[in-house]
This record gives sequence, structure tokens and C-alpha cells, in this order.
Amino acid sequence: MSTFEINMRKTSLKSLHSEWSESKIKEFYGNHIENLYHPCAVKQHEAGYIIASLDSLEYVNVTNGSCYKIQPSNEAAWTNFTSLKAKADELGTFRLEVPVHRSLDGAKEYVELNSPNNEFGENLAIKMINENSMDSNDVVAWSDAYFNLLEIILPVVKDIGNVYPAGLFDISNLWKDSNGYYLTNLDTNWTYNLDQGYILLQKQITSVASKNLSEEKIAEYLTKSEEIIDAVRNA
Repeated sequence: MSTFEINMRKTSLKSLHSEWSESKIKEFYGNHIENLYHPCAVKQHEAGYIIASLDSLEYVNVTNGSCYKIQPSNEAAWTNFTSLKAKADELGTFRLEVPVHRSLDGAKEYVELNSPNNEFGENLAIKMINENSMDSNDVVAWSDAYFNLLEIILPVVKDIGNVYPAGLFDISNLWKDSNGYYLTNLDTNWTYNLDQGYILLQKQITSVASKNLSEEKIAEYLTKSEEIIDAVRNA
């Protein structure tokens, strides 16, 4: 991968990002975004889609799972993420996106990531959006995989710095390719403690997958999330 190619992609992303003003994002939502935590627009672009917000822009290529981002720079978050990727390679018990490139541009950073098997893969959240209903067995299998990974990865993250990436507590960051499950969006926002992570987990369980789960299964996952967090906290 040449510097020229990287700079071309970076320049293209910066140009795209400049198009997404606050007024355009409001227009995307029909001027009704007051209650959104982090307003952003998702739009088809070239061989994939972009996610545009006021402070960042991400392009995902659906043919190979490559991801290109412009976002606020954070040295500590990137160091933690690459340390976690090194542990993933060492332990072989969990899989993450692959860090490919990072460069600074003022207060922003340009980041390139690859999916671990160069596949776009499948995502529970996307499947739930695209399908009117999902087999509850599929949702349970996906949720089980997520909590199993969380149980493995949280103690590793704790040893790295006892601070956690917000994306780790969001089941929509779990993807599945032909080699199994892997986690995305752990390269930024390493600002959470375990209590904040637990709150986000509980919200995920009662919103993201709850429409496809029985009340008994939801209660089971709520208990499991508490047990996982307590085990890490008390270790």
C-alpha cells in the first residue's frame, strides 16, 4: 500500500466530510434530531456506505470489509486498541478488526482498518433492519456468541489500562464472517468504566434484540451481563 494511495483515500474522505454540515444532517433526519445522542447520516457510497457526523466520517467497503475513518485524534485510544489487537493475536481467543494505518491531521486522525478475513460479513443489527422478523434461535445464537466473547475479552481489556472502549458494550459491533465472530469499532472512545459499560449492556439487551427474544431469555441475559461485569470488577 503506497503513500500515494493512502493520501488519495484520505483526501477523498476529507472532501466527503466537508459536505456534511449540521444543516445537511438535520435535513437527512427531516429536521427532527433533537433526541439523537450522536446525530449521523448513513448513505450508500461507491462500493459500500458512509456514516457521517459533525466530527467524523467513516466509509465501509462492503466488498471486502475495509474501513476508512476521519475522526478526532486520540493517542491513548489508539495505543489501547493496538495493544488489545496484539493480545488477540497472542491468545487466539477473540478476533478484532486489523489496524492498517493511522496518520494525524491537526486535531483529526485518518485511520484504515481491515476486517480480519477481508470479508464484510454479517451483522445482527443490519439483519434485523433488513428483515421483517428474525428466527429467535438466530438472535439467541448471536447474543450467546457476544456474551461469550465479552466474558473472554473484558479481563484482557482491564489488564491493558482498566478503561474500556464504549463500542465493546454494543452488540451491533459484533460481526460474523466465514471464520467466526469478530468485534469492530474498538479503536476509539476508550472512556468507559465498568459501571458505564454495564448500563449500556442493559440498554442493549432491552432494546437491540429484545423484540426477537422471550421475556425469560431477556431476564437471563440481564443476569448474565451483571455476572460478567461483577466477575471482572472483583478479579
